[in-house]
Amino acid sequence: MALVLASASPRRREIMRLAGYSFSVINPNADESVPENLNAKQVAQQLSLTKAQTAIQLVNDDDVVVCADTIVEIDGQILGKPRSRDEAFDMLKTLSGKTHIVYTGVTVAKSKNFEIEIIKTTATPPL
Repeated sequence: MALVLASASPRRREIMRLAGYSFSVINPNADESVPENLNAKQVAQQLSLTKAQTAIQLVNDDDVVVCADTIVEIDGQILGKPRSRDEAFDMLKTLSGKTHIVYTGVTVAKSKNFEIEIIKTTATPPL
């Protein structure tokens, strides 16, 4: 049995490493489109689950797969992944000094059995 992080995120790899886990990494390249009627929490949950469903097909049956997706919501608007440096800069300007909510959906899967946990964090404006 192996622990597999299904993520292209260097930050997620660092978190797992700092937590002391021994793991391998794959990028599931999952379809990240979601229905428009989902709220931010549901989007984080759905994307994490979709990544896990894709990743579980790429590993051995006894491997444990960990997937996560993070969504930022500000003023009722969901911010997706920036497609360029300019878009990333604009997003950071939008978030600067404003309260926003960060949702992270985490899915842990083994042999096509899935568990989902949602973590909700609220960021406050700087003092």
